[in-house]
Amino acid sequence: MKTKEELLAMSHEDLASLTYKIMYEQCLLENKEKENRRLREILDAIGITYETFKSEFHE
Repeated sequence: MKTKEELLAMSHEDLASLTYKIMYEQCLLENKEKENRRLREILDAIGITYETFKSEFHE
């Protein structure tokens, strides 16, 4: 994280590059969060299926 003073000392081009980098990283982060949510849903479904299997066939 850059300090306010560091940001004020940066050129316009450097600020634009930093902004682009942050936006790109934010996009990657959002995609990973979406992927993680989907994987959690899949794992939950597998868990429900497994628990159902256990209760029906191992009594």
